[in-house]
Formats: sequence, structure tokens, C-alpha cells
Amino acid sequence: MLANMTDGVTTMQEIADAVDLTEAPEDAVCSLVIDLMQYCEREKVDWTQDVMLRARERLSISE
Repeated sequence: MLANMTDGVTTMQEIADAVDLTEAPEDAVCSLVIDLMQYCEREKVDWTQDVMLRARERLSISE
């Protein structure tokens, strides 16, 4: 799913449309995380540097 997305403008809507609401919540989260990691790998996004650092800053989490 995410690994095939290329247009940043519509990515969030595509994610919302792709969520299977009949899926158990924990399965949906696992699927989303796997898709996100595949997207990051394809786009050469460093998960730790680019994603986790921003999440920590946004949530004011210290290491």
C-alpha cells in the first residue's frame, strides 16, 4: 500500500481510504507499520533519523 504511493499531496487520503475497518485494530496497526517501513525503505528514509526524531520533537520525548 504505502510502498506504491508517490504523490505526497494525496498520501494521507490514500492511507485513510486503505484502512480496513473490518480488521482487528492490532492487525491494522501492524499492517500500517509494515507498509510505512516498506515506504521508508523504498524512499531511502532513515527511520531513526527522519521519523523517530521528528516524533520525539513533536511529543517532547527525551531519550
